[in-house]
Amino acid sequence: MARAAQNAAWCRTFAVLAQIFNANRDRDKTQPLDPLEFYAWGDNDENKGSQDEVKVQKNRREMRNLFGKRRD
Repeated sequence: MARAAQNAAWCRTFAVLAQIFNANRDRDKTQPLDPLEFYAWGDNDENKGSQDEVKVQKNRREMRNLFGKRRD
C-alpha cells in the first residue's frame, strides 16, 4: 500500500509538472507534453511482463483518459 500511495503522489506531481510546462511553453516551437512523459519508471525493461508493468500500463491509460492524448 505504501508503494501505491507513493506512486499516486508521483502521478499527481507529474500532472502538475505537465500543466506548468504546457502553460508556459512556446506554442510555435514545442508540442504539449503528456504527464506520463515525466514518468521515469514505466519503461524499465527489467519489469516487462511483470505485475508491476501491468499496473503501470493501467495507470498510463487512466492518465491518458484524464489528460488527453499527446497532439503531434
